[in-house]
Amino acid sequence: MRTLTKEGKLRSARFILPARTYTVLELMNITGMTRQQVSYWSKLGIVTPGISQQSESIGPGYKSLYAVTDVIEGLIVSELRRSGFSLQAIRKVVARLKAEGIELYESAPFLLTDGRSVYYAYSDKEVVDLLRAHRQQLLLLSLEEQLGKVPDIRKAA
Repeated sequence: MRTLTKEGKLRSARFILPARTYTVLELMNITGMTRQQVSYWSKLGIVTPGISQQSESIGPGYKSLYAVTDVIEGLIVSELRRSGFSLQAIRKVVARLKAEGIELYESAPFLLTDGRSVYYAYSDKEVVDLLRAHRQQLLLLSLEEQLGKVPDIRKAA
């Protein structure tokens, strides 16, 4: 669920996001993307600027501005690319996240990968394989909880 704070910032279940925008250079500094990646990924629709405005100060044309949500998407895409995922696979992940209505900044704290696929955890029991588009049930065992059942085991101070 998203709401606005008194200061006009976007509040999600986990974070308060600034209402500001970021330039291409700021996006590059935060994500580690190159100018060529920014341009190419934008053309492919992978990481696109949320706002384009005509700019007199930089000459004729438009200035691309990125919302904080675009920057978050850029961080995820950059990390997946550095991890060896192809742009085709990343496009599938981005499309699947959008199809599932998943907003990365207000959801589960992790995307998981085994190097072959990318998974999104809805809960500690339900995970979606974003590249194969199917859900699977998982069993999550807390080792700490299991150890706590043994009477002679105590936590270290």
